[in-house]
Amino acid sequence: CHLPPNASSSMIRGSRRLLFSSPRVCSLLPSATETLCYIAGGESLLVGRSHEDNYPLSVGDRPILTGQKTTFTTALDVDKQVSESLSSGNSLYTLDESMLSSLNPTVVLTQDVCSVC
Repeated sequence: CHLPPNASSSMIRGSRRLLFSSPRVCSLLPSATETLCYIAGGESLLVGRSHEDNYPLSVGDRPILTGQKTTFTTALDVDKQVSESLSSGNSLYTLDESMLSSLNPTVVLTQDVCSVC
């Protein structure tokens, strides 16, 4: 479907009205949040974020969807916590699934944990 450059969020063609709604984006990855917000109009699409999102400052009002399971004590201890969690197939983060569901996102930006991490 090719839309004209001046297409609005709602268009009328003949007797049919076509509605185009903006995506609702939840970002669980700070770098993805920053990239989204760098795109003109992208920040207005963001409806939820991770606990680690701190830039741009203006996203601080969005609901937080994640949390960390590790507790920072020492680098060695954190490495141990992460290794144990991953070796047992557990996630390093919590996810507020009910909040995520209530935000009704059409797009969720995330990533898997890489083998190097």
